[in-house]
Amino acid sequence: MRRESAALKERVFCFLGAAGDNLSFGSAVTRQRPMATRQNSPFELEGAMTSTRLIVGVGALVLAITATATVTYVVTEPNATALIPPVPVPLPKNTFMLTGVITIESGPSGVRSTGAGGTDSDCQGTGGYSDLTPGTAVKVSDRSSQVIATGSITGGQAQTTYFDGQNVVTGCQLGFTVNDVPDGLPSYVLTVSHRGDQFLTADQAHAPITLTIGGG
Repeated sequence: MRRESAALKERVFCFLGAAGDNLSFGSAVTRQRPMATRQNSPFELEGAMTSTRLIVGVGALVLAITATATVTYVVTEPNATALIPPVPVPLPKNTFMLTGVITIESGPSGVRSTGAGGTDSDCQGTGGYSDLTPGTAVKVSDRSSQVIATGSITGGQAQTTYFDGQNVVTGCQLGFTVNDVPDGLPSYVLTVSHRGDQFLTADQAHAPITLTIGGG
């Protein structure tokens, strides 16, 4: 029995001596097991790197989308002359010459003749018709009262009648001309001196115009 106990102690001592460093037989042994260091497998490392790249890639995509969706407005000073459309050059208008005669029906009190009373004598208005003389203004306007052409009385020819052995002046015909009247308007307004407006159709304006004053 003692041999067996001694042999058992020897085996236990050998076991403890092999298992622990600097340990004596019979002492209480508390050996702390070192924490095992876990090494990641190549697959786990590759997976972690893949996840990192995925996160970085998603972030870059978000930044790219944000940058694409961002609109930047740059305020520039416009060229003032570039905004002004070119002024169209007006095309030449067709024009015509308006002509006519205004007759003063009056005796010597309203008509003055420079001749001997013949039909070839020059004449002009006098008294209440003194404004009707060669050179008096004649104007043509459109329906909006805008003057579109001007002219004048050109001259007069006396009207006479033979009475009591002599020629007596009974009137004066004064011709007038207005050049460069724009063609194509539906109507015109003619004004001789200050004698009021005469409304003419286009056909009337193109034909010789006959006006009469006095004789009342």
